[in-house]
This record gives sequence, C-alpha cells and structure tokens, in this order.
Amino acid sequence: MKLKLGRNPHRFEADLELATAVRQAVGSDVFLCADANCGMERTAAMQLARGLEKLNFAWFEEPLAPDDLDGYADMARALDMPIAGGETEFTRFGFREIFSRKAMDIIQPNVTRSGGFTECMRIAAMAEAFHVPYAPHTGSGTAVCMAAELHLAAALTNFLIYEHMQTDWSKTFNNPLRTGIVKQSAERFEKGCMLLPPGPGLGIELNDEVINRYRVDRETTGV
Repeated sequence: MKLKLGRNPHRFEADLELATAVRQAVGSDVFLCADANCGMERTAAMQLARGLEKLNFAWFEEPLAPDDLDGYADMARALDMPIAGGETEFTRFGFREIFSRKAMDIIQPNVTRSGGFTECMRIAAMAEAFHVPYAPHTGSGTAVCMAAELHLAAALTNFLIYEHMQTDWSKTFNNPLRTGIVKQSAERFEKGCMLLPPGPGLGIELNDEVINRYRVDRETTGV
C-alpha cells in the first residue's frame, strides 16, 4: 500500500500522524510506502522520513524536487529506509547521475516516458551494475503502459515490485485510456500473483471505438 504524503512542503507533522494511523490500522506485516511527489523541502522531508523509518515503511518516494540530487544523496546516506524515485527522469544519462551520486536506493522509470523498452533495459542494466532494484512506475497511466511494464518487469533480474493502482485519481470520471482503450484489462490477478497479458505482442487488444473517439487529427487541429 502506498500513501500520498507531502501536503505541506515545510511541515511534516500532519503527514506523520496520517502514516502512524495507517500503520496502526493495517498492522506491522503490511508493506507500506509513501510518496510525496517531489513536494517537500529538505528539512521537512528528512523529519518525515525519520518518522516513517520508525514505522517500518518500505520506502519514501520522491520526497524532493527531481533536480535536487544533492538532497536525495544526503537522505539516502542518512537513512536506513530506502529512498525511491526516477519517474521524472527520461534517459539513461540522467539515471547515470543518480547512480554515480548514490542518490536513490530504488529507481522507478516509466517505460512510456523513458525511451521505451530499449532505453529502460539499458537503465535497468545500469541499475543492476550499481546493485539498485528496479520498481517500474505506472501510476494512473494507460493500459498500454501497464501491459508494457508487466512484460518489462518479467524480463528484469533486478525487478522489485509492480505498482498497481486500484482506481484512477478521480473515482467519478474514469480515464478512458486506462479502462476503455483495451478490450480486456492488462492486469490480471491469480492466487496472489499478477499474470502477464497473454497473446502476441504486449498481449492486449485495442478498442478501436475508444481510440477513434479520442483521436486527434492533424488536419482538424492545424498541426
């Protein structure tokens, strides 16, 4: 389970109170992590991280701005709890800086942002050389992204865990590129495991009706 924290860039108390309540509610055996979506400044992030560490959180994700690699390196060095991130990085060259500066303990590229399979395989190989596990980012992305991430995860020796979001960010309006663009969900559970999509290619079948509904033609947009 992942908690969204970082509601105030300069304060940590409310976030820590929430994290404590969730840990008490679910018990000590549930895998918990926290994500601040790059929203905190260094002092508050470190104070919150110290509290999360005592609550046995599995990781603290993107506590700082993406370009603050010095801050990430300081946190990674000071904490026993892993620091995760990388969904806002797009090439192996950016990840090289993360690895060489020991700024993150877990990396989270998104295959649809970071150059597709080819670039992500390069990033994953570099991560393995630095003994850094790979936990692909999906968030509320498209069904195509999720199918690709599942296949990539199955191919990596340093794969850590797959991110599954139960709902879209909006529980009122579904994301059609996630719930409607494929005829059958790419994510299938069986006996506590996530199965790879069957069939050729990514193992998904696109819904042409939904694609045509949201298609943007260059002629009509003037591009």
